[in-house]
Order: sequence, then structure tokens, then C-alpha cells
Amino acid sequence: MKKLTIIISLFFVFTYHGSAQKIDYFEIRDSLTFMTCGEIKLANIEKTIKNLESLDTTLLSNNIDAYYYDLGFCYGLYYQYNKFEKYSFLSISSFKKAIQHNPENPSAYTNLALSYYFLGDCTNCLLYLDLYKENIPEANWDNEQLNSLYELCK
Repeated sequence: MKKLTIIISLFFVFTYHGSAQKIDYFEIRDSLTFMTCGEIKLANIEKTIKNLESLDTTLLSNNIDAYYYDLGFCYGLYYQYNKFEKYSFLSISSFKKAIQHNPENPSAYTNLALSYYFLGDCTNCLLYLDLYKENIPEANWDNEQLNSLYELCK
């Protein structure tokens, strides 16, 4: 029943306002994602991926980087559960798109670096950590996280 309600809500959002109407991703994010703090269940990851993949991103006006970040994060989690390398590459692609839409998204850089680390690619892991430092104002750096990631590729 909840799924039907979400589908109907999205239908009205996208049709009632007309196809030219753009929406902020944050306005619909909670209806598409089923991720919570604490234990994350595989079924919720799969449901979120399905919802996000079915979204027509041309309808988004704002926070498109957050959409791609959420998608990349879910792909990364799915990879951690199943070790299907395809999902790590999808995660990398999504995080890169998040960065294209907002080069100052620090979480996209660190998760992109981590995705490369999980594939055993420390060269690209370190590259994206360096890009983080180039694009994120130093006052906003998460030094603890950066140092942890640098340590992984020593």
C-alpha cells in the first residue's frame, strides 16, 4: 500500500504540474529513499536503488548532486553486501556525477575515494582525496576522515 501511495504521489507531482515543471530533489527525497541511521537492510537498499533509478532526472531543478550522491551511496552499500563489482563502478559513476553538479560536495569526494579503495585502486583513491583538498575550503575539511583514507592507501 505504501508503495502505491508513493507511486501515485510521484505521478501527480510529475503530471499535474506539467512536464516542464522542475522540482527540488529534496522535496521528494524522503519518498524515494528508505535509508535510516543504524542497521541498513538490503531490502531497503534495493528499494531505494529501484526508486532512484526510475526517477527522470531531467525533472530535477535543484540538489541534483544530492540525488547522484544518494544513488552512489546505495550502489556502494549494495556492493558491500554482494561484492558485485558492477555496483562499485556504478557507485563511482554516480559520485562523479554528484561532483560534476556540485564540485564542493565533500562527501562525494570521500565516498568516491573509498569506492576506488574497495576496488584496490589506491592511485585513484589518492587522486580524489587530493581533489577534495583542491575543491573544498580548508575550513570545511574532515581531517579525521581524510587521514583515515590516506592511511588505507599507505
